[in-house]
Amino acid sequence: MKGNNMSKKYTIEEIVDAIDLSCGDSGKTSKEVISILETDVKKNTEDYLKGKGKGFNYKGQFITNPFISPCGRFGVNPKKYYGLTEEQVKQYREEKNNGTI
Repeated sequence: MKGNNMSKKYTIEEIVDAIDLSCGDSGKTSKEVISILETDVKKNTEDYLKGKGKGFNYKGQFITNPFISPCGRFGVNPKKYYGLTEEQVKQYREEKNNGTI
């Protein structure tokens, strides 16, 4: 990407098309990327930090926010990255919305 295009904003459709073209995996990767883009990492992090220490162990680290990587720098899909089930992700979201974490 040339420096003069760095400030251009791309639509979701353009991002999906570019990912599908480069990966050629019938949209699997682009769906994951869109899921990450739709995750408000900062808000999720703040919400979990206000919680009461609920979480799980992952490779020796205690994870309290399944929507970010263990280093806290990247948004992740909790089902793919940590292997959580849909039910576990749903439970985290419900607890977050109910204010119990």
